[in-house]
Amino acid sequence: MDEIDKRILTSLLGDGRSTLRQISKNLGISPQSLQYRLNKFQANNIIKKFALYVDKRIYNIKSGFAAFSGLNIIETGIFAKILCLEEISLYGFQGKTLDELRASIDAASEKIGPKAMEYIPEQNINITVSGNELAIIESLKSNPRISYNDLASQLALPAKRIKKYIENLIKKSIISVIPVIDISKTDITVFAIFSENFDLIEPLLKNNIFFTFKGRSAGLAICFADNLLYAKKIINMARSHEKNASVMVIYDYDFF
Repeated sequence: MDEIDKRILTSLLGDGRSTLRQISKNLGISPQSLQYRLNKFQANNIIKKFALYVDKRIYNIKSGFAAFSGLNIIETGIFAKILCLEEISLYGFQGKTLDELRASIDAASEKIGPKAMEYIPEQNINITVSGNELAIIESLKSNPRISYNDLASQLALPAKRIKKYIENLIKKSIISVIPVIDISKTDITVFAIFSENFDLIEPLLKNNIFFTFKGRSAGLAICFADNLLYAKKIINMARSHEKNASVMVIYDYDFF
């Protein structure tokens, strides 16, 4: 993997809906060369898929994350799986009620091991989306990188309006388009940061975050860096503002 390959991947991690035109222009390579490299990534399973995360609160579904000590892994009943070098596994859970959500977390603990951390943000935050936004979200579920023009044809809406809707949904962290990559085949470092005072560190991480899960004050971010030294610099900068921030280095992850 050369430097251009790495920059393509970090461009996609930074914005999962970056177009080929945007990436090729930013990197100074031809669209044909970019497409060749992307095809190679997919053929070698470096890019496994693009996943759409949707904030469950728009459906009145409760959600949270929990981390567990131990090497056992679960694959069902979760919307995210994040495996860390510290022998910690981090999972996203959901339920129709808080009791159902907590029961899912407790059941997972019996299979995996002791619970190291649990984060269930405020569930009464009012998150509303319009009918058009809901229709866009449903279309994105089957193809998170579908073009604005193709969405316009599907939904009979102007492409420019769809673009604004999607940009607004991403800005509010209601949706995220997440490239799921095989980290072991890259030189990229991926890490998670959790803080009870997330607002203190979020501005420092904004250029390196590809997934955020937060409430009014606390929050979890999944971040990327070109290499381990740059990741260390970002982490040290965050901890200079919030010394109690927890950091985990990720070796595998998936969103469902």
